[in-house]
Amino acid sequence: MGFDSNGTPHLRIEHRVMAAGPSVPDTIANAALFYGLVHFYGEQAVPPEALLPFERCRENFYAAAQAGLMAKVVWLDGKSVVLRQLLLEELLPLARRGLERLDIKRDDIETYLGMIEARVMPRLPWLFDGTLNLGDNMTTFPPKISETEYWEKYYDGQEAVYELNNGYLEEKGESDVLTISMYKWFLELLEHYFRSNPIAQSVLLEMGFQLSGKNEVRRPDLGIVLNDNPIPLLPHDKSYHGIYDMCIEALSDSTTEIMERDTITKKDEYAQAGVKEYYILDSRRERTQFFRLNARSVYTPIKPLKGGIIKSKVLPGFQFRFEDLFTKPSPDEMINDKVYQDFVLPGYLKEKQARQAEERARQKAEQRAEQLAARLRSLGIDPDQVH
Repeated sequence: MGFDSNGTPHLRIEHRVMAAGPSVPDTIANAALFYGLVHFYGEQAVPPEALLPFERCRENFYAAAQAGLMAKVVWLDGKSVVLRQLLLEELLPLARRGLERLDIKRDDIETYLGMIEARVMPRLPWLFDGTLNLGDNMTTFPPKISETEYWEKYYDGQEAVYELNNGYLEEKGESDVLTISMYKWFLELLEHYFRSNPIAQSVLLEMGFQLSGKNEVRRPDLGIVLNDNPIPLLPHDKSYHGIYDMCIEALSDSTTEIMERDTITKKDEYAQAGVKEYYILDSRRERTQFFRLNARSVYTPIKPLKGGIIKSKVLPGFQFRFEDLFTKPSPDEMINDKVYQDFVLPGYLKEKQARQAEERARQKAEQRAEQLAARLRSLGIDPDQVH
């Protein structure tokens, strides 16, 4: 059911079997793409039909009928994109996630969606360089590379920080100043914890790790490796060869695609890989989220304790007040706060308490001496003459 621009409603009911293909496997591949996308979008809080007006759907439909994969369509974010690029960069990865949530075997997913991908990729000789001349518009398709090529050519790149997603390069975005400030405060809090509880190592500089069974490498802004992780982090490692126990991302909202990469794509990937806790930091409260892996290998939100306290299970005793991510209290303030005093400069607190105890003892001794002197004076004895 939909509405025209003038408000006229219309209802259309159809029932069609899956479109015919040149072979049974091709038909199964069509079904895999369809059911994967339907399941993924069916789980979203905002249904896609709420983001794409009927008039726009109709325009997209006729554009696709006229130009096929080279049609320019307007998608859910309101931006124009070539249909081939939309399939390669967004719809195929989303279909994979939908099928994974349906517990379809990974080999089957790769087989049948790989067939779709092979169909969609440019085949004509003049398209092999990844660029197609569309008159006034030049459309670029990202090259697919091997994992070996990624490690050799792109991992240590100086111009940009790249991740690898199913064979495609993805450039990491930048966070705003407020988010970076929050990230620095959180990192300092973690370092205080590790000094008091040396049970893990934190990894900066966007050290990459390979997700299990995929041509995929992610580089979280901060990774945590417990000392009892079966794959140790070695002193000269330039990438981590296991799965992080905790990942933290400072959200970048430079584009909708990059933001959804952290909030949707990586969330699913980290859960499937077995990352036990995933934190997303952002200067906007509504985007700051904390997740913990449950027994079904699905992330569930970490529920704040009384006072808005987020408590980690991966790092026993590590906790913080949600509001403090935005107010960023100093160590001097935190050492007197029950939330932090067990791991933020505990030695300093003990020394301070010892100094305070000594000062109280000194003052008490002075008071007793003064009381004794006053008593002696009342008896006519000069206390200065008493030895």
